[in-house]
Amino acid sequence: YLPDRNAVTLKKIYREKKRIKLVPANKYMKPFYETNVEIQGKVVGVLRREL
Repeated sequence: YLPDRNAVTLKKIYREKKRIKLVPANKYMKPFYETNVEIQGKVVGVLRREL
């Protein structure tokens, strides 16, 4: 959860000294940096079904 943006999103998280780098799961979106985040869960697997 990103309180400053009032948003919930799926990102990869990379901790740096004074900030956190968030990399979107969508490769067409750019990474960004935040200092105020709340981790609400963790993806532990993906289920896919071929059509």
